Amino acid sequence: PLFAVESLRVLCHAVVPICCLCDPSDVGSSLNVNERELQEGIAENREYEVYLYDALPGGCGIAEQIYNLMEDLWRRALLVVSECKCKEGCPSCVMGADSWSQMCCKPGAKAYLQCFLDRNTKVS
Repeated sequence: PLFAVESLRVLCHAVVPICCLCDPSDVGSSLNVNERELQEGIAENREYEVYLYDALPGGCGIAEQIYNLMEDLWRRALLVVSECKCKEGCPSCVMGADSWSQMCCKPGAKAYLQCFLDRNTKVS
């Protein structure tokens, strides 16, 4: 699950500027896992949280936009990952430039997005 969640973080971070019409450098993202947990192998045995936030000091309202557009962000992220021709993940979909984001899992990120959207679907 760790690689899938990291892939989800990278993918959602990349899609935020499209949804919020902002510069990519205005957005930050993080996963609540640190280097020690990765090195000691304990990062796999816990729940994860992905944070998407304003990268500008004091913020400029992007975090609120992200919150309000979360379902659209998930749909766009699912579209990106579904249309990419790779199997496991590549720089065009779920692989970021961070030091440890080479650990990617495209199928896992896609499964999370589908689950999020299924849970958010309103039944009439």
